[in-house]
Amino acid sequence: MGSNATSKIVVYPISMRTERRGRALLNWAAEVRLADDRLDWDPDWNKACRLEDVLPYFADWKYDWLDFPALMSQAAEILEYPMVDRDPVDRWTFGRVTLLGDAAHPMYPIGSNGGSQAILDARVLAHELAASGDAAEGLLAYDKARREPVNAIVRACRDMPADRVLHTVSQRAPQGFTSIEDVLSPDELNTISGAYRQTSFSDVEALNSRPSYTAAR
Repeated sequence: MGSNATSKIVVYPISMRTERRGRALLNWAAEVRLADDRLDWDPDWNKACRLEDVLPYFADWKYDWLDFPALMSQAAEILEYPMVDRDPVDRWTFGRVTLLGDAAHPMYPIGSNGGSQAILDARVLAHELAASGDAAEGLLAYDKARREPVNAIVRACRDMPADRVLHTVSQRAPQGFTSIEDVLSPDELNTISGAYRQTSFSDVEALNSRPSYTAAR
C-alpha cells in the first residue's frame, strides 16, 4: 500500500503454524521517503526504533481489512534501517583477494536479493576455486561469472516492479480505484513484472538443466 515516492507499507504472514490455528503472525515493513535535509543516516542495520517516531506517518492508514496503526502498535520490536546501496563496481578481484556478498554488491534490502546473491557468490566461488589449478585464476573466473549478473540485480532493485506499479497507480488514481484493471492494463502489468523477472529469476528449464556447481577433482 502507498508509494515509495512518499510512504508505503508491506505486510505479509510468516508462520504457517500460526495460520493453521486460524491466526496470522505478520511481518511488516514501513518505508518513508524523507527530504535530504531531514536525513539522519545511521549505518546500523538493527537500530531500535520508537513507535512514536514512525506511527505519525501512518496514523490514518486504517482499512476495513487491516488497521495498520493498531498492528504497528502491537509490535514487540521495531527496527529502523536506511534504504541505501552503492553503485556497481567494475572489479571485485585484486590478485589473491576478492569481494563477496555485501562487500561486492550492497543493494537495497528488498526481495531478499542481498542474502540470496551472497549465497550464490559463495557457491560459485567454491566451484571456481575447486575447478582451477590456481587460486588467482579461480578468483578471476568467479569475478567474471558473478559480477555483471549481480550488478544488474543491484540496478533492478532501485526500480522494483511493485514500486513502479504503486507509483503509477498513485499518479493515475490518487482518489483510489475499484479494479486494478481500470488503472493498469494487463500488458502494462506483464511488461513491468517481466522486466524484473528476466533480471533476477532464471528460466526454470535452464536452471534445472544446468550442470552442478560441484567441481569433480
